[in-house]
Amino acid sequence: MENTMSSETVLKYEAVAQELSRKIIAGLTPGSKLPPMRRLMADLKTSQATLDRALRLLWENGEITRIDGAGYFTVIPDAVPEKSNGQWTPVDFCFFFRDRVMGNPLYSKLLSLLMEYGRNYHFRINIFPYEEMGTVQGFQDKLLRSGSRGAILLGCSKSSFEYALRRLEIPSVHLYPNWVDDQSHSVMIDNYCCIETLIASLTELGHRNIAMLHGQGYDNCYMTDQEERIDAYYEIVRRYSLPVVPQNVLFGGYSDETGYKAVKELMTRSDSMRPTAIMANDYNITGVYRAIREAGLKPGKDISVTGFDNLDTAPLLNPSLSSLDISCEEAIRAALERLRLRMDKPETKGGVIRVKPRFIKRDSIQPCRTSILSQDRKIQGGVS
Repeated sequence: MENTMSSETVLKYEAVAQELSRKIIAGLTPGSKLPPMRRLMADLKTSQATLDRALRLLWENGEITRIDGAGYFTVIPDAVPEKSNGQWTPVDFCFFFRDRVMGNPLYSKLLSLLMEYGRNYHFRINIFPYEEMGTVQGFQDKLLRSGSRGAILLGCSKSSFEYALRRLEIPSVHLYPNWVDDQSHSVMIDNYCCIETLIASLTELGHRNIAMLHGQGYDNCYMTDQEERIDAYYEIVRRYSLPVVPQNVLFGGYSDETGYKAVKELMTRSDSMRPTAIMANDYNITGVYRAIREAGLKPGKDISVTGFDNLDTAPLLNPSLSSLDISCEEAIRAALERLRLRMDKPETKGGVIRVKPRFIKRDSIQPCRTSILSQDRKIQGGVS
């Protein structure tokens, strides 16, 4: 009797898995979260126990991915290759941010790309957010439970997490880390190139008084990328023989409100000190535009504005936002390739791989309406 019941149960959850894959997963876009459990149970007319086993089967087969504490998400079916020797290599992808980062469009894009390209390396990705201030022991326990053979860490700010991986002999690669050492393997944007690309584009249009909104300290987080960009700004401004105005580097954060507050301050300055161009980001841009308009000026025409990250919303803004594309595809491929290399050759030396950006020009930058000579005279007069 027990054997018969076991056989029927197996057949039932396999049938539910097939129906779930055919009717529901196939209709979702890559990287989408599956519907709530209760809705799936109702749609599939099955119990929670059977649905749990069906989801587990699909996850083991690489058709969906699981995010600890967040649920199941779809992958890209066309990107799934034949399994090598019937095996997938378990790899953890850990977000070292607060939970709300899961709604960040940039990291959602990174997640989707990781799911897509990870199949080409026969990686079965287990994704979990982990509190930046969480314990090392808790992090280590999660790795041991997942049976991970490799790890990609996003935004890691503690060397102790990397040291835990080394003790467990789990090879790792860091994406956009907030710390580095000689032994770690990291993939980062070329921040110097980013800032030089923006300043070069703006100076070609005649701008010399250029402000930069940074995000260092946002949400009480230290960010290596932000420190590098601030340092690069001062170095490149001097190299291009532009006026150095310390008040032009100020906190703009990553929200509408923080962007608005920063640009509101810039717009209240005298004509001699007010910048003709502002380097912002795609997250605070609506606040930036609002502050410019409240000053009786037009973004794009009177004040040129650039963004950072080239989110999907950038071309939809008015004016459409000129923004730096940080080449997420290249970064993900580089991280996966380095992780595979580390698995095959553990002796591989550490280092930082720098990914070059692409600047997408749109309507938010225009030729400066003030002559170069007039800008310099105004700035010198304002500073003195």
